Amino acid sequence: MNLRYLLAIGIVLVLFVGCAGIGASSDPFPKPVLSEKKEVTLDFLNADWCPHCQKMKPYVLDLMNTLPSDRFLVKSWNEKNIQTDPDTATVYNQYTDNGFFTGYPTFVINGNDSRVGEMTQSDLKAWVCSKFAKPVPQACAS
Repeated sequence: MNLRYLLAIGIVLVLFVGCAGIGASSDPFPKPVLSEKKEVTLDFLNADWCPHCQKMKPYVLDLMNTLPSDRFLVKSWNEKNIQTDPDTATVYNQYTDNGFFTGYPTFVINGNDSRVGEMTQSDLKAWVCSKFAKPVPQACAS
């Protein structure tokens, strides 16, 4: 084989492997546990390719970081995991069967109240905070 040919292949491989991580999304949410529940549990069904989901992620993360973790839990279910994670597939099947999942993003609180689509940060917070028993978390007052 020609030395230039081998060098060209080497450069292409280095560029390909080196660029493979560029643009890859890292999920800021912990891996959800299907059976884990809190007083208010928010299931967030989302997709990396969905611009509405990407817009809602910081709002959901803000709630996750400001509401008390002993009372509030976020479970992020990304559609890219449906084929590889049985829990993700179970959640999508369950929420599709009961009519909650009809598009992205889908939010389900405590398995029985859902919203689909974008909403303002204040609307999301108000909806989530309305599900707490009294006394509501202090972060809900602001």
